[in-house]
Amino acid sequence: MTIAKAEPVAQNSAHIVVSNGTLLPLPLSSSRAAGFFSLTNNDATDHLLKGITSPLCASIMAHHTKQEQTVATNDLFTHLALQHNATMVFPRDGYHLVCLGLHRSLQSGDKVPFTFLFLDSPDVTVNFTVVR
Repeated sequence: MTIAKAEPVAQNSAHIVVSNGTLLPLPLSSSRAAGFFSLTNNDATDHLLKGITSPLCASIMAHHTKQEQTVATNDLFTHLALQHNATMVFPRDGYHLVCLGLHRSLQSGDKVPFTFLFLDSPDVTVNFTVVR
């Protein structure tokens, strides 16, 4: 596995920060990749994540490495409450995103844009770095 330097963080005017975004192509499927990141709310108000999109993915769902997959798990990123002054980490061994229906193959070091959509707060777009 190659460790890539993290992209600079991206944030919106509500001080919601997306950082440490990496994307790992899945070895058993050329049409899927797993994404890992941190999501920080530096605002004094709670916010609601209502979705994540990427031009590279036909769709995005949530997955937990060590738990049974359910419809509620799949839809985690369509209704995730982000508490004020808090950070949520989405690591390899926990909840993370899965990019389904990749529109092209991925090479180590590629930058892939992901947009985090929030209710009543501006979107945040950040590049995830492809790692192997």
